[in-house]
Amino acid sequence: MLALKRLVELQRLVELQRLVELQRLVELQRLVEIQRLVELQRLVEIQRLVELQRPVEIQRLVEIQRLVEIQRLVELQRLVELQRLVELQRLVELQRLVELQRLVELQSQP
Repeated sequence: MLALKRLVELQRLVELQRLVELQRLVELQRLVEIQRLVELQRLVEIQRLVELQRPVEIQRLVEIQRLVEIQRLVELQRLVELQRLVELQRLVELQRLVELQRLVELQSQP
């Protein structure tokens, strides 16, 4: 009888131990699931940040392109101004030559 009681108690202890192990496994599985959820949430947040950053990068690229275009226009304007100055200088030289020629003609007349 005593041996039977011990067997029953041992069986209960074994069952309790199994239940404790199952409970630990369930808790571990929950922790793993929570960790996966946290990692998924981080990935979603990172994806959102990346998506938010894309328009900002595109806007920066558009602004850089605009600045490059403005710089090109400024350079073109400078070239046009330089060309005008060169033309004006040529006209002034031509006018001086014409005046010199008139002077020479006037001096050559009796």
